[in-house]
Amino acid sequence: MTRVKICGINDAVAFDTTIAAGADWLGFNFFPPSPRYVTPAQAADLSARSPGGAARVGLFVNPAAGDIAAALDVVRLDALQLYGALDLAALRIRFGLPVWRAVG
Repeated sequence: MTRVKICGINDAVAFDTTIAAGADWLGFNFFPPSPRYVTPAQAADLSARSPGGAARVGLFVNPAAGDIAAALDVVRLDALQLYGALDLAALRIRFGLPVWRAVG
């Protein structure tokens, strides 16, 4: 079975289209240098457009655990997609979420 994740959701049109298309996951990019970056507050506002539908994934690059915690205080995420040399098992335990290791 093929499952689909649409990443870089940063506006209402992209969010609504992703939900309407039936994607399995939608990704919010919390890496400030990215042109698709959103703040946790912006992600929460977008996510509030439809409480159901695709699971929400937060993309982080070399984050401190506190950065992830701060985002989770503002927006519900169903999984963490992480880039960098991180202790993935410790983050999975700390946040109780699936952790996806992104490899370039």
